[in-house]
Amino acid sequence: MGLRVIQADDVLPYLPPPRNINNNNNFNQQLQQFLWESSNQTVIVRPGSFLTFPRAFLRSALKNFSLAVFFPLCFTLFHFDHSRTLYDLVAKSIVIETP
Repeated sequence: MGLRVIQADDVLPYLPPPRNINNNNNFNQQLQQFLWESSNQTVIVRPGSFLTFPRAFLRSALKNFSLAVFFPLCFTLFHFDHSRTLYDLVAKSIVIETP
């Protein structure tokens, strides 16, 4: 599926440098660029290395616990920025899409 779980101590949003927009361009072009930049799902991850065994074990244990105990709530309460869950935040991990 092209997914990988990596270590992520810091997750920062990546905004590409703005394109040159002349003052003569209309408001719609500026609005389209803003909407494209705000919908971009690209992030900068530090350190971005492989997940260590203790962190992978912690993530797995928390994930199984949350699904077993908080089943109906886990889908709505545990989603944060960049589609991370509570167990991803605690284990300092993130799921990424690999090219």
